[in-house]
Amino acid sequence: MSSKLIRLLLGTAFCTAAALAVFWARHPNRVAVQPWIQDEEAQADDQVQLAEALLSPTPVSQDAEGPLLVLIVLDGWNVDDAPLSSLDSFESSQIRACSPNGLSAQACLLSGLPPHAHRVYRQKGKQGGFPALVKPLPSLLSEAGWRTHAVVAERDVRPSRTGLKRGFDVFLGDDLKRGEESLPYVQGDRVLALASGLAQSAGARQFLYVHLADGRLPWIPRTGLVGAGTLEARYLPQGGTRVRSSGFREQRRRLNRQEAPAPEALETWLTARAADWRFLDAQLGLFLEALPPDAQVVVVGSVGIELPGQLEIGGTMVPQTIQVPLAWKGMDLGAPQRQDDLTHALAELAQVQGLRRPSVQDSGVVEQHRGDLNLLIDDAYRVDPDGLAEGGPDIQARADAWLEGVDRDKELLR
Repeated sequence: MSSKLIRLLLGTAFCTAAALAVFWARHPNRVAVQPWIQDEEAQADDQVQLAEALLSPTPVSQDAEGPLLVLIVLDGWNVDDAPLSSLDSFESSQIRACSPNGLSAQACLLSGLPPHAHRVYRQKGKQGGFPALVKPLPSLLSEAGWRTHAVVAERDVRPSRTGLKRGFDVFLGDDLKRGEESLPYVQGDRVLALASGLAQSAGARQFLYVHLADGRLPWIPRTGLVGAGTLEARYLPQGGTRVRSSGFREQRRRLNRQEAPAPEALETWLTARAADWRFLDAQLGLFLEALPPDAQVVVVGSVGIELPGQLEIGGTMVPQTIQVPLAWKGMDLGAPQRQDDLTHALAELAQVQGLRRPSVQDSGVVEQHRGDLNLLIDDAYRVDPDGLAEGGPDIQARADAWLEGVDRDKELLR
């Protein structure tokens, strides 16, 4: 064979290989669209762990009677998201988030306190927890004879350090078998299977807390759930069966610089998020259908998002992120305005007393992480960490009163 023919064949082979590599790297059905990973071994372990947890002795006598009360928290559920068909029969409204941090928002929903009072946070590898004097809603319900159960999707939450486990007879979360998922949270189908098992368990009246995180990064556009829209694999975050995250990291750096992402990147995020919510919606529908007909159910978002996918750029809240969806069924909630108000409404519904209220009330959204304080008043004015307000003397007077109340709460809850 002549050298010219060999060079021709090698050149053809190289070009073919390069074309196939580009096709493999960019073809959405090979990379962007992911299979639905169902880890049967982990699910079997979940059921064993569930059975063992239900057999554990409880510290108080449980004899309260009444319908099952379920509180479902959806991380990343945004007021701009398409409605969930699983909640078609629910009443709905919006509610103010207490915090731009999902862990802190969960603490608001369990304690009925804003962040400065409950002091639960996670930042730079460190976590804060409930002060000893804080009795969250599950503790009060347990003392009143309820069974209190929880399933939490977040893998990184350490309940023993945050206090989120306080008052629960059964708390399944960071102790769940990790399984084969390369995700920072437990998939919604696993969480809801465990929650369904708890809901169907026999005994006294039950409070069931369910936390789902599939709406957060990374989104998994699963086969059969991807609708119309751009889906460029290189703009997806790490996750699923193919890792093509360099484009995502580049776009995230642009966001950190306060620059607009590439249009095709934004469209990819919207398409991937929508697919994740279709998955979660379907799983949530199956769970809700299996509940007793008289079950009282509340579904609420944890934090708003600045950009599709809860990219959490800088942790700063802007007006469009302050409101999160709220849906309920089987009860009269009244008209709660904030997440901590919702907790007090649930306590009133359950006829339990003892939830603390902060020393000062304000319409603003508060977040305090390791001493860094941000206060938004009326969605328009900000108080910096030194307590200086934008907006004139009236706003400054409210800020001063609020800061004085913060110091009082810290002293009372020490």
